[in-house]
Order: sequence, then C-alpha cells, then structure tokens
Amino acid sequence: MKSIHPFTLKKSLVFIALIAFPLLSTAHDGHHTKPAWDACKEKVKHDTCSYIMQENKLYAGTCLVISDDLMCIRNQPIKSINK
Repeated sequence: MKSIHPFTLKKSLVFIALIAFPLLSTAHDGHHTKPAWDACKEKVKHDTCSYIMQENKLYAGTCLVISDDLMCIRNQPIKSINK
C-alpha cells in the first residue's frame, strides 16, 4: 500500500479546515427570524416575550440585547397551539 507524504497530508487537512470553518461558523451567525426581533420592540431588557412561527408554534422567552437591539430569546419549550 502506498503511503501518503506528510506534506500532502498536512496540505489536505489545512484545505479541509479552510472549507469547513466558514460552514461551521455560520451555525451561530445570528438569528434571522424577524418575529423574534419584533417581539421585543416595545419592551425592555429581561421582559418576557413570545412570538408565533409556522402558524402554530409558540416561542416564549426573555428579551435580551443582541447586536445592540432587543431580541426574544427562547427559554421555554416550544408549544403547539391550535387555531
């Protein structure tokens, strides 16, 4: 069996890391759900908040400062609601 040259292996690992890092780092890139931001428009930090997603999912939490703005951060289980 032919062995891989250590330099080639290092280049391959660096290449994989450079490709994987941007993909993995976007997992915590921010919250892009408008209702979570809107839920705290008329509130102050640490107020309770809630918003509905997918027409029947209630998200409840607390208003916290994210990027100099208030956003509803869910800290309760997601509840299904029937309309």
